[in-house]
Amino acid sequence: MKNFTTLVLSALLFSISVNAQECDERYRDPVFKNVVVSEGIKFGEAKQLVDVVGPSLSLDVLNNPPSLVFVNQTLYFDLYEPVGDQLQNRPMIIFAFGGAFVFGTRKDDYVVDLCTRYAELGYVVAAIDYRLTRELALAATKLEPDIAPRAVLKGAHDMKAAVRFFRNSAQNGNPYRIEENQIYVGGLSAGAFCATHTAYLTREDELPEILKPYAEENSEVEGLSGTPGVSSAVAGVISMSGALGEATWMEPNEVPIVSTHGTADEVVPYGSDSVTILGINYPVDGSSSIHKRADTIGGTNAFYTYVGASHAPESSNTAYRDTGFAFTRDFMYDRVCEYYTATSMKELEDTWVVNAYPNPTTEVLYLDGLKGNEKLEMLNVTGSKVNVRLENSMISVRHLPKGIYILRISSQEEKKSLKIVKR
Repeated sequence: MKNFTTLVLSALLFSISVNAQECDERYRDPVFKNVVVSEGIKFGEAKQLVDVVGPSLSLDVLNNPPSLVFVNQTLYFDLYEPVGDQLQNRPMIIFAFGGAFVFGTRKDDYVVDLCTRYAELGYVVAAIDYRLTRELALAATKLEPDIAPRAVLKGAHDMKAAVRFFRNSAQNGNPYRIEENQIYVGGLSAGAFCATHTAYLTREDELPEILKPYAEENSEVEGLSGTPGVSSAVAGVISMSGALGEATWMEPNEVPIVSTHGTADEVVPYGSDSVTILGINYPVDGSSSIHKRADTIGGTNAFYTYVGASHAPESSNTAYRDTGFAFTRDFMYDRVCEYYTATSMKELEDTWVVNAYPNPTTEVLYLDGLKGNEKLEMLNVTGSKVNVRLENSMISVRHLPKGIYILRISSQEEKKSLKIVKR
């Protein structure tokens, strides 16, 4: 038994050193010269308002009122993968394009370039569709006051569906070879709105009053865009010229965020103000306010300011694009390598059985099989500890954000690790 244990420990140490060596280059340098793109793969569908008269909504509303009907829009993604990669459980980034929620596609030049660059580092990257709100292009005085925040929520619903799709795929055969606890979301401008709201708008009581009727009709914050019943929790956010409805939605122990933003942004506020989407004002907290909030609550974050730059400078300026990519790349390198280094140190299991129930859970977690002298710690998807306390074989998780956690239980003789899902 001793020789077997020594052999296993040696194998684990070798695995740890290999992962550490990979992180010396992988995720920081373009170690893969070629990237393969699989195009047009369906991840969901959702109800969408369209003009049945023409391919797009007419701007001449008064003289040519549109004939609007609801149809089911199919949502697709393009997948970018490094050629020759042998790893089985790779980190993933889901990117969304910009365009004021009115125009843009997953094949926009900036999105293609960003996805390709990250795939060359060793990530699996998906460029996704989300539903546009073309009626924003109509005369502003004819629109409902909730249309701008509803456009944001629609985009977040679709991105959450993409996260659920990929997590479900990882749990059922893992055809894309991704690590379900390392799914990140990101985007530029409107796409960044989708990402921040996917990560931090996670509770129904956070919804603005103006959105509650629409949200209730569309399954609250999760949406009805596909793969129900699977967690939409993410490991972190990459936001470029983005914002969040309210920075206070970010709570302690929530996921990391890295952002870039220009101080002279005339579209999305650098701090806290109203974003104007084609005449519709929507009060938001821009990147500066988001990172002040993250600093206040002790959240892992990084923020790069483009002094004097206007909105989304990366989309058209190569120098800004290179700077922003390098900054977000380095932040992601630290997050990903921390995770893989921590999870490569797997504890040896034996016959000690501990059950945690209910799992998934919403408020409390009961443990069965404890001996009475154990130490507990719970980690979030980034590998950071979260505050929990064991009382009478019960742990309260009410204060934790929705997501996936690892509960580590150790006695003097034994160790156990359990995956916990908070809904």
